[in-house]
Amino acid sequence: VTGIGLANNVTPISRLQVNGTATIGGGAAANSNGNIQIIPVGVAPNAGRITFGGAGAGWKMHISKNNGATTNDYLTVQDNGNVGINNANPAYNLDVTGTSSLNGTLRVKDSASATQGDLQISCTGGVCYTYAVYA
Repeated sequence: VTGIGLANNVTPISRLQVNGTATIGGGAAANSNGNIQIIPVGVAPNAGRITFGGAGAGWKMHISKNNGATTNDYLTVQDNGNVGINNANPAYNLDVTGTSSLNGTLRVKDSASATQGDLQISCTGGVCYTYAVYA
């Protein structure tokens, strides 16, 4: 059990406990190629951040399963803000590969207009309704 940066009277609550920002990687700066940082923000409502950096564009961070000989990427975040679920190369803000399920209402909104192009799909009691709003 190791505590880094803890007050003298604090016993670590896990095998490794770090008080402050933890950097994983050998780069000299937070945005060095390959560095990942875990940053406790501690100001409500933000509990913390996981950041990744790298010079240039095209960097990605993955949540993956390591199967020994292969690695499957299940969640990908690109440095341009695109997020892929079961898609390591997301081309859109949210790019999902495979069958998806949504419990609730799906709302598709035209970002250029407050009222035009608004589409909602909702299901109640096994019956689904589609609403399109045009100004």
